[in-house]
Amino acid sequence: INLALDIDKNNSILYYYQGLTYIAMNNYAMATAPLYKAIELDNKNVIAYFYLALSLDNLSEQQNALEYYQKFVKLLPVDNYAESEKLNYAKTRIQKLIK
Repeated sequence: INLALDIDKNNSILYYYQGLTYIAMNNYAMATAPLYKAIELDNKNVIAYFYLALSLDNLSEQQNALEYYQKFVKLLPVDNYAESEKLNYAKTRIQKLIK
């Protein structure tokens, strides 16, 4: 991914996958920067909002996590059943983080 980013620094999907790679390694601190960049380059990348929220949540940045979970829930199309598990998780975390 890093080689591809050297060639195309404006590809939001590459940043998204870089963030996912760090999440797969449980390195949430490293995941946040590429996920922020993915959203900056393509603010319609709804799933990037979820994974950014998840990373922030795991870093105990509850207020920021709450913001991105809420954005994910708001932006996810109602008929996107493929992401219903993420949607249910986000709604549960929003309820817990608001309290």
